[in-house]
Amino acid sequence: MFFLALDVARFITNAAWASLALIVILIIYFRVLRRIKKKQVDHDSYVRLKSFNTDEISGEVQMYVELDQQKTFQLYWKNKSNEDILIIFDGTKKKGGHIFTFDTKQLQNGFYFYELTTDNQKISKLVEVRNH
Repeated sequence: MFFLALDVARFITNAAWASLALIVILIIYFRVLRRIKKKQVDHDSYVRLKSFNTDEISGEVQMYVELDQQKTFQLYWKNKSNEDILIIFDGTKKKGGHIFTFDTKQLQNGFYFYELTTDNQKISKLVEVRNH
């Protein structure tokens, strides 16, 4: 009977330590989750620059920019050496979709980047200008 009482006491002690360890692990787990959640990206603060339907463009083209909130940005063309060629827009636009028209006949045939930059973002897309 004495050994049974010791086994029960040891079992209760081990169960208490295991429960305490589980509680500590859960607390750490939820704190890590909370920290990760705070670092999630706020997609509403980013601008979307739509691609052209084709990789080869000519003549007058329209660039579509979509904003979820008012944002200041720059939209421009660069050559393959990453040098600015033409600034299409530099300013602030309200929430919504915005179309910027550009005549590619101002450029020689070749590959160019059209790029959009904000204070926290940079989008760069490659396209081939092929004016006949």
